[in-house]
Amino acid sequence: MRRPWPDSLFGRIALVLLAGLILAQVGSALINARERNHLLRQFDEQRWRERMAATVKLLDALAPAERPPALAALAARRLSIEIAVQPPPARTQEASDMAGQLVSLLGPGYRVRAWREHEVIRIAVELHDGHWLILDHDPSVSAFGWPLQLLWNLTVLLAATLGLTLLATRAALGPLERFTRAAERLGENLDAPPIAESGAREVRRAARTLNRMQARIRESVAERTRLLAAISHDLKTPLTRLRLRAEFIREDPELRATLLREVETMQTMTRAVIDVLRGGEGEEVRNVDVNALVEGLAADAMELGARVTIHGRAHAPYPGRSLALRRALGNLLDNARQYAGGAIEIAVEDDAAALTIRVTDRGPGIPEAEQVRMIEPFQRLEPSRNPATGGSGLGLAIARSIARAHGGELSLQNRPGGGLEIQIRLPREATS
Repeated sequence: MRRPWPDSLFGRIALVLLAGLILAQVGSALINARERNHLLRQFDEQRWRERMAATVKLLDALAPAERPPALAALAARRLSIEIAVQPPPARTQEASDMAGQLVSLLGPGYRVRAWREHEVIRIAVELHDGHWLILDHDPSVSAFGWPLQLLWNLTVLLAATLGLTLLATRAALGPLERFTRAAERLGENLDAPPIAESGAREVRRAARTLNRMQARIRESVAERTRLLAAISHDLKTPLTRLRLRAEFIREDPELRATLLREVETMQTMTRAVIDVLRGGEGEEVRNVDVNALVEGLAADAMELGARVTIHGRAHAPYPGRSLALRRALGNLLDNARQYAGGAIEIAVEDDAAALTIRVTDRGPGIPEAEQVRMIEPFQRLEPSRNPATGGSGLGLAIARSIARAHGGELSLQNRPGGGLEIQIRLPREATS
C-alpha cells in the first residue's frame, strides 16, 4: 500500500507548509471563537442579571394584588417567575457568586439566595413586604456556535494559503528542478551547456560545483581521447613493421601465416579497444534514417546466410552518429548470426521519449548469472581466447559504449522458450 507522503521534494515542502499554515489558521480561529463565545457568554449573563434585578425592583414596588399580571409579562423563555411565602429549600450548595452579584445590583435591603438545581439556577429574593420572589434561570441555552462569516473568512484564507504555498514552493524549487534536469543532461552529454547559477545560495553553489566538475571531466575525456589517438598511431608503426618482416619469411610458410594472423589479431583488438573507449566520439551528429540503417544491416546479414525479419518502423530520423550506430547494431546481428544461427528478429519501437531497437534470436542464450559480465570488455562464455571460436569479447561492450554515448543503454535478457533478446534504448530528448 502506497503511503500518502509525496515522493517529490516540491510535494513534501508544499504539504508541510500547507499543513502548518492550516493548523495555524484553524488554531487561531478556534482561539478567536473561544474568546468570542466567552465574552458573549459573560455579556449574556450580565444582561440576565440586570433583567432579574430590574424585575425584582419592579415587583417589589407593586402592590401584592398587582403582581400576578406582571409575573406573566416579565417571564421569558429562559426565566420563570413566581411569588412564594417562604423560599424553597436549597437541595445543593448555594451559588454565592450569583447571589453576591445580584445584591450588588439590587443594593442594600434585599436578602438573596441562589443555588443550582440540575441545569437551572434558582434565585430567591425577599421583598420588602416579606414575600419571596423565586426566579428560575436557565443559562445552558447561552451556548454560542461558530459564526457563518467567520467560517467563510476561514475558507477564503485557507484557499489563499494553499495558492500562495504552491506558488512560493514552486518558485523556491524551480532553480533546483532546472539544476536536476541539467545534471541529467550532463550525465548523457558532457558537451551540454553549463548550468545557470541562479536560485537560492545552496542551489547556486551546487550548480557552480557541477559546472567545475563538468569542465574537469570534459578535459579528462579529451585528454584520454588524445592519448588513445597517440597510442593507436604509435601501435600502427611496429605492427606494420612486424607484418612486413613476416612477409619476408620464405623458409617457413606456416610460421609466416601464424605471424600474420597474430598481427591481424593485434590490429583488430587495438581498433576494437579504441572503439570501446571512444564510443563513437568524434563523429558528427546528424539525422539518421533508422529504417534504412536497419534494413541495410538486415540485408548484409541475409547475404551471409541469416534469416532476418523486421517488425515496426521508426517514425522520424534519429539525431545520432550514423557510423557508430551501424557498428553497434552490426555487432548485435553478428553475434546473433554467429552464436544462434537460424532466424533473427529486429523490432523497432519509436515514440516521443525514446527509440528502442531489439535484436532477438532462438539460440542458447546467456545464463542470467553471466549476463552482466558478458557486457564487459573481453568477456566470453567460451573460455579459450581463440578468435575463431568466440571472437574478442568486445562486441557487446562496443555496442553498450555507443549506446551510452547517445545517452542510452544496452540490456539483454533470455527469451521464454530459448534465445536471447538484446535491447538498445536511445532517448530522443537527450541526444547530442
